[in-house]
Amino acid sequence: MKFLGLVFKSAKRSKRRTALTMISVAVAVFLFSALRAVLDGFDSVAAASSATRVVTIRSTSMIFSMPMTHAEAIRAYHAGEHAKSAKLLFDAVQAFASLKLDYERAVALADLARALGGVPGREEQAQAQCDEAKASAGRLGATALRVAAENLTVRV
Repeated sequence: MKFLGLVFKSAKRSKRRTALTMISVAVAVFLFSALRAVLDGFDSVAAASSATRVVTIRSTSMIFSMPMTHAEAIRAYHAGEHAKSAKLLFDAVQAFASLKLDYERAVALADLARALGGVPGREEQAQAQCDEAKASAGRLGATALRVAAENLTVRV
């Protein structure tokens, strides 16, 4: 009981230090609780979603979505508009190169190779883009991207 009395006496003597300590502990508890709630929210969304759902995020940040031109290019590719898709994806490749976003550039190169493979007379260019995507994935150590680029078949 004597130790508890010493604690209270010390707290009364230095009121500013006591207040700062209490505020810092309160802020730490708040931050821990808030960040834990955010993580639990992410986990609950993932648990509630379908097992076949694919989530695409950028490697540089979770809050930035895929560029709209990239999404539009992928839609054009699936619609069979390979020339339009190749043009949009080439623009994305150039943008990622200027921003030094190597992983995104490698993904865009693989998509560009896939789109160019469907354009008659551009098969060699598609193979070159595919080879560059493989090399970038190898440099980055991105195994899944490297395997996807290796499975990409371009008819030359």
